[in-house]
Amino acid sequence: MNVVYPSEGDYRFYRPNQSQPNAIASAKVRTILEDRKGNLWIGYLFGGVDQFRINDQMELQKIRSFREGPGNQQALLYDNIIQIFEDSKGDIWIATNGRGLNRYNPSTNTMTAYVSDSDAPNTIAGNRIWGVAEDPDGFIWVADFHRGLTRLDPNSNEVKRYEYDPDNPN
Repeated sequence: MNVVYPSEGDYRFYRPNQSQPNAIASAKVRTILEDRKGNLWIGYLFGGVDQFRINDQMELQKIRSFREGPGNQQALLYDNIIQIFEDSKGDIWIATNGRGLNRYNPSTNTMTAYVSDSDAPNTIAGNRIWGVAEDPDGFIWVADFHRGLTRLDPNSNEVKRYEYDPDNPN
């Protein structure tokens, strides 16, 4: 992974290295987000998510890692990451390729999972999340690869599904 430092007119190349605590987890970087505090969130293909800050020497310092795993309050649903998105309240949304959506609240240091269940209408439309966005009213829109679109109210966790129906011409 290359990181460009425009103020220095320089760039640095980062590679995974298990013996280095501040190394990136994988060379298979799929998505990067710079949050409102200037931290970098890096999502990997089958490597979870790492959060970094850039120190005064312009080096990456790992803050924390998020990985798939049961019994952990900060565990991801899946390590195959598609997108990382920060909403207007500062929550971090992590879209996975097959097991749903995570919402990380930095204030409480907790993770909330959103998973599709075809028998439960108040769940997201699908688990293969291809995109996350926020509209001007604060609703989170979740696009699934196969099943459709979900509008999620982050305050109440209520959802409205707009599912794909091949028999419906509208």
